Amino acid sequence: AVDLINHSRLYSYRYIGENGIPIGKTKYGLVIERECPKEVIDNSGDSIALYSMTSLAWKAIQELSEKLSRLEEKINGS
Repeated sequence: AVDLINHSRLYSYRYIGENGIPIGKTKYGLVIERECPKEVIDNSGDSIALYSMTSLAWKAIQELSEKLSRLEEKINGS
């Protein structure tokens, strides 16, 4: 999960209004056509599956937590 996240890229963007002027606040997210893991693209292929993305992030946290525990044990000589 951590590798998938590390090989993805978040982009910043603003929506463009009818007159071509950016509107609203800057948003951040994945762009399906770019460095976006297929695991988080929904079945239609045109949007992000937020449940899958959240679950992937959850798994990455577990992996990092396990790695941190191993490093702490190593440092503490256990």
